[in-house]
Amino acid sequence: MKYNLIEMPACNMCGSGRRRDIGLRLSGRTGLRPRKASGVAIPVKQCADCQMIYLDPMPIPINIRDHYDMKPENYFDEGHLQAWPAFDNNRLSEVMEFRPGMKAVDVGAGVGVHMISYEKAGWDVWGIEPSESFVRYGIDRLGIDPSRLLQQEFENNTLPSESFDLVSFGAVLEHLPSPARALEAACRLLRPGGIILADIPSSTFLIARLINLFYRLNGTPFVTNVSPMHPPFHLYEFTHHSFAKNGKRTGYELAKHQYWVTTLYNVPKTLDPWVRFVLTKTGLGDGLRVLLRKL
Repeated sequence: MKYNLIEMPACNMCGSGRRRDIGLRLSGRTGLRPRKASGVAIPVKQCADCQMIYLDPMPIPINIRDHYDMKPENYFDEGHLQAWPAFDNNRLSEVMEFRPGMKAVDVGAGVGVHMISYEKAGWDVWGIEPSESFVRYGIDRLGIDPSRLLQQEFENNTLPSESFDLVSFGAVLEHLPSPARALEAACRLLRPGGIILADIPSSTFLIARLINLFYRLNGTPFVTNVSPMHPPFHLYEFTHHSFAKNGKRTGYELAKHQYWVTTLYNVPKTLDPWVRFVLTKTGLGDGLRVLLRKL
């Protein structure tokens, strides 16, 4: 794969140029023997004002298809290629009153399984997905309406302005070169009072900090944060402060946020529930969910 290296002198979300170096991220996985790891190393920074983690320079593939235009079976696990249960509208109850037929956009819709979930829950839903192979799978294998699952880049989408009640980013913003630009596009689509729902990786994850300490004790500068040149191709990690500050620049407010735990690797099953409980209670899990309201 070939990459363009884009200079990132300031935080994409809050605009601050104040940051600190936290280490180097390799182009491949570092593993448990960091002294034997090799690859291209990219400097990793953390914003001093909103604590977002990012890379400078930012490696962006010359052809985005190199990362995502692959067979869905090779990118998603089997469960993700099947229709999921209905979306839980209760997760929005504190920030909006749901009415059947409200309009939603699923950004980074993949093969469209989340679109099916939203539809089952009563939403009138569209999906935006840049990968041709993912869109084709959704239309051919899952029966998604081709007029609803659009192969486009979200930042340049053709959907009508101020026509939607919800824009959902399910594990998407961390993949985009400019999350701030995507949030601007989301605000364009929303009616006043509309909601952005985003699930993103947290920069406060305790286990990542412990792994970074392990690398330091081994005399290496590596970190485990982000993964710009290998799956899952993450470019950013966030805190809720990132959205609170970006909202002032973009035109939304942080209505609610929650830190949680997604998947724990290399943790014994007997300890898993206890580790989850501690990480959730302390806000040091790997996941962050934010609900943003357009002003």
